[in-house]
Amino acid sequence: MIVDQHRGLLYSTGKDRVIHCQNLQQKQTAGAIKTSNSRPAELEFDTDLERLYVSTREGLVIIFDVKNPKSPVMIHVIRLSQPGQ
Repeated sequence: MIVDQHRGLLYSTGKDRVIHCQNLQQKQTAGAIKTSNSRPAELEFDTDLERLYVSTREGLVIIFDVKNPKSPVMIHVIRLSQPGQ
């Protein structure tokens, strides 16, 4: 779970493979990102660039542009390799 304090948005994820975005001021859903092929584990937010960084249990780092929380855009995927591979 991570909070964008400038816009009052809460990003969270669980076992449903969806990253939820809640507007804390309006107390309603602002958007959702379906990640059906991966299981999000950790979230980080860059306030200046308005990007959400998501690490997954499959060893990926997915970067989303979330300037518009209703329609986030995946801009890059990084696969982390295991040592010795």
